[in-house]
Amino acid sequence: ETTYFYEAADQLGLLIYQEFWMTGDNNGRFAGDYDWPLDHEAYLHNVWDTVKRLRNHPSLAWYGGGNELFPIADADSGNGSGGVSPPSDIEAGIKQVISDIDGTRPYVTSSVMEAGDDESFFDPEKSLGPKDGPYGILDEQLFFDRNPGLKTPVLSDNEIHRGASPSNVKDKDAPGRNIGFQTEVGSVSHPELKSLQRFLSPEAMDSFPDCGETSDRGGSVNEEWSYFKYLPFTESEDIGAVDHIC
Repeated sequence: ETTYFYEAADQLGLLIYQEFWMTGDNNGRFAGDYDWPLDHEAYLHNVWDTVKRLRNHPSLAWYGGGNELFPIADADSGNGSGGVSPPSDIEAGIKQVISDIDGTRPYVTSSVMEAGDDESFFDPEKSLGPKDGPYGILDEQLFFDRNPGLKTPVLSDNEIHRGASPSNVKDKDAPGRNIGFQTEVGSVSHPELKSLQRFLSPEAMDSFPDCGETSDRGGSVNEEWSYFKYLPFTESEDIGAVDHIC
């Protein structure tokens, strides 16, 4: 993020989670390579420059190694190669830079780990949460739930001490939900009709997806809608169905 972004956040009283430049999409987890980037030294120089540039902004809350990385090496955890992201030397270097020239903010390796239903692969010291989502266009009230749609038996130390069970954690109304941050939640808004008319053909506009459509392609979804990343409304037993406005 730019300096202008942080200046605005300072004035508005926002708190920012600043990630560095890695993602599971290109650093081994889903694609790419666990050894990337190619030049580790240059990467850490950029980390140093970024921390120095941002450290005096009160809106900067903490640093993160990247988005949806895989910080635990374990072949049984879905990480079949046993690789980790970030690479161990970069992980150590980031922590050292933050300690040397900031020293006031925490660092977490990854935004989320996707622990699924196996608590042994979630480490709260390396990830903000065991799972993200749900995705799709949601009912507005769900954005005020602590963890909408979370279904995982991972228990916090506090919950274990209180004798909580995995079934308690899956109950959205249960006290003491097990993660404090939901790193990603589905779409917040969608274009107005006049906006849609500017980039969809008249034929596509005449093919508005049917009420209750749950697919993002095929069915009643015109190929132009799919090309522009049409997203259906969420329908889930856990969250509650949200239908089209039509």
